[in-house]
Amino acid sequence: MKRNKIIYNKWLRPLLLSFALLAGGSAGAWGQYTDPKPEITLKWNKEHNNVHTQEKIIYVDPSSPRVLAIPELNINTRPTGDDSYNWFVHWYVINSNGKTGTIKHQSFTITATDAQNRGGSITLPNQEIPNGSTTTKQYVTHDFFVKVKNTGGLLWSNRLKDENVIPEGNNGTLTEAEYKRGLGIDAASIAYTDFQEDDIVYCDVSIYKDGQLSTDKQTYTEPTLLKRYKHVIRNMNECPAFKGNVETQEFDFPNKAKSINLAMPYTPNNYFWQSGPTTYQGNKFTYQINEEGSFQEFKLVTKDAKLDLQQNQKIIIGNAFKASQDNTVKVKVISNNGVEGPVVAIFKFHPIENAEFVLDTELDKDDLNNDRWPRGNLAKYEQIGIADFDQRRNDATIPDAITKDNNMSDNPVGSASTAQTSYGFIRKNGESLLTNGSCFTSYPGMYGLFRSANAEHSKDKSECGTNAKRVYKWITPRLGGTSYSNATLFDRTYEVEKKYGYFYYIDATDEPGTLVSVPIDGTICGNTELTVTGWIADMTRPGANSWDTNKYLPLAPNLNVLLKALKNGEEVTLHRFTTGDAKTSYDDAKKDTPSDREKLFNTHLMQWQQFHYKFVISDEKIEGCTDFYLEVQNNEPHTDGADYAIDDIRIFKRKPEVAIAQAGDLCDTDVKTVRYITSYSNIMTVMGLTRDTEVTGINADVKWDDPKDPLPQELKDYINVNYSNQQEEAVKYFTKIYYSVYRYDEKTGKIVDKPEEIDYNGDGNKELYRVSYLSTRQKDMDWVNQSSGTGSKDLQDIIYSMPLDIGQYFNPDRLYVARISTQPLGTNGESVNCETCSLVGDPFKISVAEDRFHIYKDNDMKAEIEKPEYAEQGSTYTIAGTFQYIDKETGKWTTLNDAKFDWFIGSLNDFYTAKVTVNDREYTIHEALNTISTQQDSRHSFIKALMDKFGVYQTNNTGKFVFDTNSFDYTMVNKYQLIVGLPRVAQGDINMELAEELYCTEPIEIQLGGTPPTIDPGDPDVPDPKDPDPDDPKDPDPKDPDKPQPDKDPADGSHVRSVRVGLVQIQDMVNDNHNGTLRIPIHARTSTKEQLFAKANSTVNITVCETSDQEFKKQTNWSTQMIATLEDLIDTGGDKPNWKQHYFKIKFNEAAINKTNGFREGFWYMVNIPYIVKEGDKTVYENGVMKFTLKIVPEYVTWVGSETDMHNWNNDGANHWRRSNDTELYTTNVANANGTHEDAYTPMRFTKVTILGNKNNKAYAAYPHLYELKKQSTTLPILNMNPTGKDVEIGAATKNIEYDLLADPDYEQELFGNSANPDKSQGHSYSCVRFYGNTCDEIYIKPESEILHTEYLTYNTAHVDYEMDPNRWYMLASPLKGVVSGDMYLPTGTGNVGKYARQETPAFGEINYDNTNYTRWKPAVYMRGWDKTAATVVRPNGSTNVNYGIKGSWSNLYNDVDVPFTPGTGFSIGTKTSGTNSKVLFRLPKVDKSYTYYGSTSGSGNETTLKNRTGNGRFYISPDEKGQNAATKCTASSTGGMFGNPFMSHLDMTKFLNGKSQNTYYIMTATGTTTNILGDEYSISTGDADPNYVAPLQSFIVKDLASAIFTTDMIAKAPATGKMGLRSATSSPADENLPQLRITATRDGVRNTAVVAGLVTASDNYVEGEDAALLINEEVAAPQVYTLAGNQMMAINVTPELAEIPLGIYGKDATPVELSFAVSGAMKNVKLVDKQTGKRYNVTDGLTLTVPGNTSGRYVLNGSIATSNEIIAQGRIIFYNSASGRIDISSVDPLSEVTVYDIAGRALRTLRNLNTPTASVEHLAPGIYVVRAESGSQVVSEKVEVK
Repeated sequence: MKRNKIIYNKWLRPLLLSFALLAGGSAGAWGQYTDPKPEITLKWNKEHNNVHTQEKIIYVDPSSPRVLAIPELNINTRPTGDDSYNWFVHWYVINSNGKTGTIKHQSFTITATDAQNRGGSITLPNQEIPNGSTTTKQYVTHDFFVKVKNTGGLLWSNRLKDENVIPEGNNGTLTEAEYKRGLGIDAASIAYTDFQEDDIVYCDVSIYKDGQLSTDKQTYTEPTLLKRYKHVIRNMNECPAFKGNVETQEFDFPNKAKSINLAMPYTPNNYFWQSGPTTYQGNKFTYQINEEGSFQEFKLVTKDAKLDLQQNQKIIIGNAFKASQDNTVKVKVISNNGVEGPVVAIFKFHPIENAEFVLDTELDKDDLNNDRWPRGNLAKYEQIGIADFDQRRNDATIPDAITKDNNMSDNPVGSASTAQTSYGFIRKNGESLLTNGSCFTSYPGMYGLFRSANAEHSKDKSECGTNAKRVYKWITPRLGGTSYSNATLFDRTYEVEKKYGYFYYIDATDEPGTLVSVPIDGTICGNTELTVTGWIADMTRPGANSWDTNKYLPLAPNLNVLLKALKNGEEVTLHRFTTGDAKTSYDDAKKDTPSDREKLFNTHLMQWQQFHYKFVISDEKIEGCTDFYLEVQNNEPHTDGADYAIDDIRIFKRKPEVAIAQAGDLCDTDVKTVRYITSYSNIMTVMGLTRDTEVTGINADVKWDDPKDPLPQELKDYINVNYSNQQEEAVKYFTKIYYSVYRYDEKTGKIVDKPEEIDYNGDGNKELYRVSYLSTRQKDMDWVNQSSGTGSKDLQDIIYSMPLDIGQYFNPDRLYVARISTQPLGTNGESVNCETCSLVGDPFKISVAEDRFHIYKDNDMKAEIEKPEYAEQGSTYTIAGTFQYIDKETGKWTTLNDAKFDWFIGSLNDFYTAKVTVNDREYTIHEALNTISTQQDSRHSFIKALMDKFGVYQTNNTGKFVFDTNSFDYTMVNKYQLIVGLPRVAQGDINMELAEELYCTEPIEIQLGGTPPTIDPGDPDVPDPKDPDPDDPKDPDPKDPDKPQPDKDPADGSHVRSVRVGLVQIQDMVNDNHNGTLRIPIHARTSTKEQLFAKANSTVNITVCETSDQEFKKQTNWSTQMIATLEDLIDTGGDKPNWKQHYFKIKFNEAAINKTNGFREGFWYMVNIPYIVKEGDKTVYENGVMKFTLKIVPEYVTWVGSETDMHNWNNDGANHWRRSNDTELYTTNVANANGTHEDAYTPMRFTKVTILGNKNNKAYAAYPHLYELKKQSTTLPILNMNPTGKDVEIGAATKNIEYDLLADPDYEQELFGNSANPDKSQGHSYSCVRFYGNTCDEIYIKPESEILHTEYLTYNTAHVDYEMDPNRWYMLASPLKGVVSGDMYLPTGTGNVGKYARQETPAFGEINYDNTNYTRWKPAVYMRGWDKTAATVVRPNGSTNVNYGIKGSWSNLYNDVDVPFTPGTGFSIGTKTSGTNSKVLFRLPKVDKSYTYYGSTSGSGNETTLKNRTGNGRFYISPDEKGQNAATKCTASSTGGMFGNPFMSHLDMTKFLNGKSQNTYYIMTATGTTTNILGDEYSISTGDADPNYVAPLQSFIVKDLASAIFTTDMIAKAPATGKMGLRSATSSPADENLPQLRITATRDGVRNTAVVAGLVTASDNYVEGEDAALLINEEVAAPQVYTLAGNQMMAINVTPELAEIPLGIYGKDATPVELSFAVSGAMKNVKLVDKQTGKRYNVTDGLTLTVPGNTSGRYVLNGSIATSNEIIAQGRIIFYNSASGRIDISSVDPLSEVTVYDIAGRALRTLRNLNTPTASVEHLAPGIYVVRAESGSQVVSEKVEVK
């Protein structure tokens, strides 16, 4: 149905025209009927236009009659005395354009059985047909209409029958006079013919008796109309099915429903379609579920019957139709002669939760979080529409009592102009047609409004009012027996408010009529969660009819609810929901047989049931829509049953639920930190996001590593921890959201136009909004570190922004609103102003607590001292606590009078650290008081323990505690005193313990006399770090991300400095009675001029107050155990401390190094150090405690690292460093001596480092990347740790690591500085130095590992492993100085040193050659040197042509043990093992001073003293031992061009070859030769590696290059793709940027590769630098494959076209070779031609062929290369022959004309007006052509050969 307002406007105009006709006008036309009939003039009553209308579109075949019918009338007849179906019926046609079609009576026959199946009753048949032993009773309709003069229509009514206006006629077997003028059923159907465009067929019906017939019976004034049927006539060719359109409807349905009803928009006969020349009209529907099985006919399910023109089909859920999935139902239409039509409708049903019917008694309305009761939670929901039928017109109140006269309404729902229902209204005072002398409140297809049913004033069969003739008819009590005789029903308003409104009662028909249309206030915003609730009461019979032999059960109520709107003036449906059947008490009972059904009795009748559902409409769907309304439709397949009441239909929208709340410390008495708060489910909805799904579209705005838009460090940290190596994927689930806040004007009730400008980022600039990040995976919202958590459903749905220190921007007395937006304000349509659909929360204020204590001068607590520091020694004061809590109802702070506190006379530090023992367990004072406060049973034992140890405070200043009081008197004995108060949890008249999130749980510290003098350890020249420092890069791998923090005092959060010290250093101080000390400078001191800090005579014990070591905490006395003593405290006074005059010394004891309970490497321990304050000889403060943190640095650590973000040597995180283990160091109980845990810190000067770069089986994946560390400035002498310009690549150092001090034996203040350690002479004492970084003792590089920029590493010795396969040659290089050829020996494996051929000896141990554990023969080690290159000649078989290659030459094997392997040069090593093919392992350096070489396994050898040992064990690219004078370049010379990578990292060959004439290099191995070429536009390798890089320890050959300089700017990390490691390993091919054909020759497992690459600008001849010549390795038996460019043998051949390119094999013999081919990029149609046999092979990726070895001149390659990328790069017009008979022309700008000439200059073909950058000329004969091409910028001519 279309929107009723439009309906009204459409039908009102023609009706007004009818008045003009009655007055004699001539406009328009009425329909005509030409048969001779009695005529009568019909006058409208005054309410003619005020009637509910049901509109239908009727499609007609202009050549055939179209039957129209009234569904209620055509199934009912009643005998004399019952006129309930003898309605007033007026059919007429209106057409505003003039001529109309024709209507006439249409006879039809209905049997009693068919009527019964539809819920009707033919109790008065006019025909009986013998049918075997039975008789079929039926009614055949006849024409008893009279003609209406003024409308041309047809009229029948009971009045005209009774007044004999209708002449008698034949009515079958009904021969009585009262039936000879017909019944209402005879007027139920007409036929429409003579189709005219814009015809509308109306049918006005009435059940009322107030019509007036004139005395002459010629004029009839119509009665009050019940309803109007409007049939809009359309040509069948407008029918969607005729056009081939398929209507799709999508419904939500309850996932717990037992069935659903599917209602077609029209009856089957309203569908027309064509098949060939034939047109068909529908007669019935068939359907198919989820494309399973065949299509089934519509039929009744609750009865075994099929209905004519059945429009509604019930589908049982459970078989094909599943409640757990989306379901699709397709509907076809079938013609009356059985021809199957097309699919005309598709229904898609989506199951939703919590949408089933629920009895009122089952609904918990007290639960605010019950989604089914949104009216009870208006903080979360806003009501936007309601239909309660209470008719509260003009704000009239509704009664609180029911009378006989007000129980039934005489006013319909709404008005005709808004037509909120399509059913006829039963008026209380309207006399209607009688049923056996009475008129009732219930008729099929009609509704009434009632306050109650079967109650005191509405009993079944009682009168509706004092003077009313109508009586109540309630089916349930009438047919339900004693169980329901006294059952009552009141409207929903009474059920909730105890006042009486109305409910809507309907006896529904089998048509999908509108029960009620609910207008919606205002606008519905896209992606807003909408909730619909409504109530229904089943009021039919409780079971089967007694007379029904089949015992069919009545229908339960069933509704469709549609959200509709207007869009561009047309009605659109935005959402559909179908309720399924209302609950019955026999839902799950067996109903298969009449016997089953007869036993069933529904006990749920006349009880309210709620339907409820939620849904969201997308922005796209709702755009442009206005005038929203909710339409509730009847959805019953027939009328047997279907008596029900509806009421209180409401629609709510979810509020945005965004606000701001105080965050952080509830103990703050000023607004400091706040958080934005919103509902997770709501923001997901409004953004149109789906849970656990990647974000797409405009919301996909988060990138992992975007330097222009970096993520918050907290989010990066979370993702790194939870999605290691999957960060890019993880952020695809995140999107940005934007918070802002506006002032709310209380006077106007409006939000101001612009948000508050706030410095959200702390950068000094104010912004309009705060950016946050939302994940579709709710668990990932933990990144915000949500602090609330009662675990309730409501709180689980709450998400927060990060805490924001912006409290100063809020006035506690002012109202604000918070807003959340999906785009930045002012962009992408997101207005700065708050508009209708802006996501704005309710107005709020931020309230804060007041002061938590007061100090009074007298006992009456009236005179308060202004500040605690004004307290004077000797005076007595009253100390009083103030307790406030947040009221749950108001959200505001509330003060509790006379609240109880426990008081401690002492410092907050003592409060948290001093302990008492109760029942053999230790508790801090804080823990003990909390137990006293919360546990009644054990309270007294804790109080007694505290009193016994600390005493109760007395006025003589003895004792420490005052219990359970609001206030107490205190006398100041000393100059300074600290007092701590803690509120009790259970307070006075509050009957329950307050939740911790509702009040400040922290203790109060009161500083009487002011702040005592304080002293702090640390560097006196360095201030505390900024926290946070906006200039610091974010730490990607914080070591201690969770509380506690090593730099935060657990008592007050103040900054604590750290000293890093090795356990090995502490052991050195303690062991063997060394009596060593650690000297630590004083960072800051605060005191008066006369006061000095000193060591107490009695209190010197140093204890741990906090630690990250949970094992340490398992000791019962961990915080009281002494781990060191204060040996000395030197303080010379003054304002600023310095290193020499302000320091203290501590001496560790055995407890610190205890193997079981002592310090553990990799953890931190915060310690308390006692001190006193003196003024002269007088002690003025005795309880001073300073803190610093000891970070225990391991002696052995291993690099962890990652592929991204984590390459910073100076980061402590677990993804950077871990403690080494004995396995990787080839040791026993060395690395694991302090435990097997992995916790570590960055290395110090004593640390031995292992680099293990192979991560997750990827070589070089994890590596440290060093960078230069410089002092920040002369005034701030700590290092700048920021890797400027490289932070994204390297990652940040540990936050504030530069502020830490390091224990060191030799220096004070600075490593390698000018100040000597004054305690060094003691031998085992240590001082502190500033953090130095980039340092270790020794470093060990494991295979396939690297370290970048060793020029910045301070160290003593480096160790490097070489791991290689045996029985093959390697080209190697050494990054170490002092390496000689004799160092390349391996263990024999016969002794206790290492394993056979593997140097698996302690990693940091020295290696010396001896004849027991090592030989040079078993395993054997061979060495050779590169000599030279020369030309070699290859002649193709039978040819006089000469092809040239380059022959490489190796020296003979040599045995000189003192040949230097200088960094930058290369050498070649081969090993031969026996009995194993496992890899061999060398390690350098060796420490031998001389070698004796043996020529065989027997005999004496020649000893050689080594002369080339300078710098042995140190990198060439390195500083000296003090980190100074770094070597940053390496100069090397070579005979024959053999060079080695001198770095302990990859070498960037592009930079190395830059400026050199050569751009080709080779690596020769046992498998042959790998050729690499680095061009300006491409890089190509015949191997698997990325040719742009050479791995560490690798050498290579650059032909004819005599010398080279390596500089540190050539240092590179491992490439992301391609093979890693020394060139004999295997990996994936490198990325290719040119189309390539790779040809690999393999024999006996040894292979070599040649490459042909396409580049349109290349030469087809050999060009050095563009191509790479073949380097022939004569010593290798492997065949070498090559192609020819000119007469040069090529390893890499870059060519403009793949045409007649010779392919050859070079080898020592003709043993067959397997060729394999790999085709990539734009290589097309490649063929290999065998000239000898004439065979042609299609070369495809993966093709293999066997060919003779040592072959030349036999094979050629042909094919095509698509090269548009190179054409564009060249920037000019290019011509090429890409295919047979074709010339292609390409240009960077559009071509205008192309002409092809033959060699004689004749123009053969011209293409004009091209305006395209490419063109082609085809069908050319082979030959040479000249092509001329013009573009807007150039004219080019060129010869082209066509093949």
